Amino acid sequence: MAIYPRVIEDFGKRGYQEIEELVKKKKGFQNNKKDFDMTRLIILKWVRQNAAIKCTLITEETKRVIAEIISRGFQENLPLTEIAQQIKEQYEWWKLPDPQQLTYRAMRIARTEVHSAAGFGQHEGVLAATRDLQVETIKTWLSSRDDRVRDLHAAIDGQSVPINEPFSNGLMYPGDPNGPGYEVINCRCTEVHDVL
Repeated sequence: MAIYPRVIEDFGKRGYQEIEELVKKKKGFQNNKKDFDMTRLIILKWVRQNAAIKCTLITEETKRVIAEIISRGFQENLPLTEIAQQIKEQYEWWKLPDPQQLTYRAMRIARTEVHSAAGFGQHEGVLAATRDLQVETIKTWLSSRDDRVRDLHAAIDGQSVPINEPFSNGLMYPGDPNGPGYEVINCRCTEVHDVL
């Protein structure tokens, strides 16, 4: 299985199970025998809509080529390292002068894309469990709490909102591809959940 569906499904199941455990602990419900099920079509749609969307300061053609590499990697079930290597090779072909910068850029793109997919999967899993178990759920922004966290994310660390509402920075979840690049590129934040 390729990196996008694996990440989305894995984090979706984790999010779903997190809510199930909270409901069991707080409300005494037993497992409803449902599970998070993310179909391949939904995953592919997400990949097509979001792959390389946050690659800023590059031309539309560059975005198209990178999105094509990521999409092809998804279809060929390639691991993250291979997708990053293909992006790196594309940049080498474009003759970026500094090989160290080349490696950093390729990893930054791959890391940002996978983080975005993980955030999407987790968020969708929590939404599914919230619907299935008919509970109210809140999400809390959790930064990495180190000296590399951007000031914008340190400021909202610990902020809680209902699961269906965006955080104060406008993102539905850390890594949300609908947010600006300065909010999502190289983001390492996550969200945690609670049932009311």
